[in-house]
Order: sequence, then C-alpha cells, then structure tokens
Amino acid sequence: MELIYKYLGNIEYPKAIQLLEDHFPRALEEKQGFMFALEHPLVYTSGLRTEKNHIVNPNLKITPARRGGSITLHNPGQLVVYFVVPLSETPGLETLVRRLEGAIIETLWEYGVFAFTNPPHSGVFTKEGKIGFIGLGLKKNTVYHGIAINLNNNLNDYKEIYSCGLNLPITRLKDLSQESISLSIFAEKLASKIQNRFSQFGKVVYKTASSISIKNLNFPFAGFRIGQLFFNERRYWHAHETWEHSWHDYREYYGKENKTDYIMFLHGIIQLAMATYRMYEVVAINGAISLLGKSMEKLEKNPYWPRYIKNHSALFAWMQDALQQLNKGIIPEMPPQMVDNFSAIKNNAI
Repeated sequence: MELIYKYLGNIEYPKAIQLLEDHFPRALEEKQGFMFALEHPLVYTSGLRTEKNHIVNPNLKITPARRGGSITLHNPGQLVVYFVVPLSETPGLETLVRRLEGAIIETLWEYGVFAFTNPPHSGVFTKEGKIGFIGLGLKKNTVYHGIAINLNNNLNDYKEIYSCGLNLPITRLKDLSQESISLSIFAEKLASKIQNRFSQFGKVVYKTASSISIKNLNFPFAGFRIGQLFFNERRYWHAHETWEHSWHDYREYYGKENKTDYIMFLHGIIQLAMATYRMYEVVAINGAISLLGKSMEKLEKNPYWPRYIKNHSALFAWMQDALQQLNKGIIPEMPPQMVDNFSAIKNNAI
C-alpha cells in the first residue's frame, strides 16, 4: 500500500489529533493510508502505560493520548510523523513497530549516526542516548499516532519527565551529526523509507531490492548490521540477501574453500534468515526444518555467535523450540530481535 504523504510544519497537538481522526472514514472506505510529518509547540502527552513515578514535575500540565507507551514530549525541532492506516493493511502492530524503528535507524545512518534498537524497549537508540520514540494507537480498526525523532529540539524539556518511563539519557541528531538538520528534508528521507516498507506489506518478497546500499555506509560491519536490521524488522528475505552478499565477499577474499569461523558464522545466520523466510512468508515447513537444523549446527559452538550477538542464548533457545514446533507441523512465534554485542564490535577487523 502507498501512503499519501504531507508535510504540515508546526501545528498544535490537539489540531493534529483531530486531523488524524477526520481521516478515519476515508482510510477505512478506500483502504488508504496517510502519513503526516510535522512539529509541535511544547506539549507533554501521556500514553496508556504512564505511571505517576514517570513524572518528575508533579505540577506539569499533561495531555492524555490514546496510544501505547508512557509519557513523552513534543517540542519545536522534534520531527513527528503521524499515521492513519487501516489495521487490515498492516502486518500487525508488533511488526509495524519493528518496521518503523528500522526506517528511523536507516535514515539516521544516512547522517552518519549509528542507531539501533534496544529490546525490550521500543524506539531507537544511539550510544549517546535514546533519539527515536514510537507510540501507536488503535481506534475504529485504524492505526494512528506515530513516531518522533529528536533533531534540533531543546532537550532540557525532558528534565520534567522520565520519557517513556525510562530514566535513560536522551540525545538529538544535531549533537551527533556534522550536517545541518532540516526537518522537512529529514522527513522526506524518512517518509521514503517508510513507503518502501509499506509497499511490501502482504507481499511475498523474492528479489525485491532493499532501500539500503552497503556502499553508502562507513560504520563497522555494515553488511552484517544491515542484515541484522532486516532480521529484526521481520524482513527475512532481505536479511538473507544482505548476509549472503557479505558471505560471498569474504569467500572471494579468503578463498571459496575457506571455512573460517567467521565465514561459517555468516553461513549460519544466512540459513537462519532463510529458515524464517520459509516459516512465515512462503510457509515451506520441510525446507524450514532442514535450514534451521543446519543453522544450529554451524552456530552452536561458533565463537562469533556469542561475540556478535548479545542475546545469542535466547535466540538459540528459540531455534530449538521452533524446530520442535515445526516437526509437529506448527508455525512457531517469530524470533526475538537480534541484539548487537557492541563491546565486541569495535572496528572493521574480524
């Protein structure tokens, strides 16, 4: 599905929410999605999981919001992107959140900022702090509300709250990038990447090109990390293609018969990605069983598995359980996100 996109500039929060609700009928009748990029005057909003201890200033004026998550803020210089999308046209809220996180991460990468997810928390993080926020609501079979990214905004406004209920550092793109940050330009880049993801909902993906070029990224292990991003977004074919590209590059460099631990690690996660693709997108259970078993053989004792994947134990436990489920003809729940082990990945050397 293609989204109708519009950049609105600065608009007050209540007017923006009314604008979203005004689009519900058309979204449902036409099965049409809408995306609005904007910024707000300073406003604090509370989601459905807000607790009293999330609010530092008890006298703070807070506007209730019918969305997930806890308390957060919007202020000038922060980009907000709202959606109005029929629930039937999405892959489900959890996968939608993962795809939106991926679009934010990919856009930040273009600005030279290495961003990532930090399960079990939603949103987007950098080593300097949280930078992207997600809060979706569901009303009348329509998904609405959306995402926010700190670009040029005043971070002192966060002192009044524990944003999203977390006592974590908060950062903004202005402090992380050497580039001048334009909200409208950033919004266009982000909207394009969100469109790319929405266009694939409900489709079986074979050779569809991803929206990321490894050549444009200069951070360590770009190929591995792009594949990891796709895997976490539930875009398993894209993860497979990206990791296989890196695998072929290393085989060309080290020799096609070389079976170093790193090459076998790549081969193992390639097979994991293909197994999940066959589980959830083409539903070929026998192929998924074979590939998952081969992946486990390569990864179980591979030193790079725990070195690069922080939650390797949880992932391997899921693989074991998934194999048992598949052998009973049951499609398992989707795997946990693949979490980077940043303490081990410091440079471009293997």
